[in-house]
Amino acid sequence: MKTLLFCLFLFLPFLIFAQTDPLSGNSAKVEIEYIYDRVDEMASPLEGIEAFKTNITNRLKVPAEAQKLKVEGKVFIQFVVDEEGNLGEFTVVKGLGAGWDEEVLRVFQTYDKKWKAGKQRGKNVKQRVVVPVECKIVS
Repeated sequence: MKTLLFCLFLFLPFLIFAQTDPLSGNSAKVEIEYIYDRVDEMASPLEGIEAFKTNITNRLKVPAEAQKLKVEGKVFIQFVVDEEGNLGEFTVVKGLGAGWDEEVLRVFQTYDKKWKAGKQRGKNVKQRVVVPVECKIVS
C-alpha cells in the first residue's frame, strides 16, 4: 500500500501538469521570441558600415536648440534587426539633448535600407544593436 501511494505521489504531478491539446491530443508548444545581444555572425548593413555611417550623417539636420547652445557629441541608439534584415524598435539609450535625440530617432525611423540579419547556429535571428551617432554642428 505504501508503495502504491509513493508511486501515486511521485507521478501525479506529471499527469496533472501535462500540457496537451484536448482536441488533437498533441502537446502544446510554446514559442518564445528571443532577441539576441550577441550572435555568431553580427547583423550588418548591406551597403557596408562606412556607407551606412555616411548615409545617417548626411541625413542629420542640426536642431535649432543644438545650434544655439553649440551642443555636439554622440547619441547612442538601440534598435532590433529582425530575421529579414528590417530595422525596428528604436530607442535612444544615451542621449545628448538639445534636440539631437529626436533628430537621430527621426533619421533611423525613416531609414529604409535592409541589413544582413544576425545569425546564431546558422539561422537568421533577431538581434539588438547599439550604434553611436556623431552629432556635429557643420558651419
